[in-house]
Amino acid sequence: MLQNRFYADSEYDVELRAFCDANAIRYQRFWSLTANPHLLGSEPVIRAAMARHIGTPQIFYAYLIAKGITPIDGTTSSVHMQEDLHVSEIHLAPDKIAAIDRLLLS
Repeated sequence: MLQNRFYADSEYDVELRAFCDANAIRYQRFWSLTANPHLLGSEPVIRAAMARHIGTPQIFYAYLIAKGITPIDGTTSSVHMQEDLHVSEIHLAPDKIAAIDRLLLS
């Protein structure tokens, strides 16, 4: 298992995540919400959240899970923790995943 920050300055660890995938190493990320307000405020994430009547953090966590990235949730809010516990039940359509992928690569 590998834990690392997930943010633009590391180019979202694209190469490192590919290495982990190729070598059966689980990639865990942290700092993904705090370091990425631009992603949480992006059109694809907001639209997906509005369509499901949930918050953008939950959509972003669902995206990360869909990409094989294990979220590390550092919240101290019981409300946020309850919301985040249900993220694994959110399944994003391939076009929604692709739209968020494009944000990470731009």
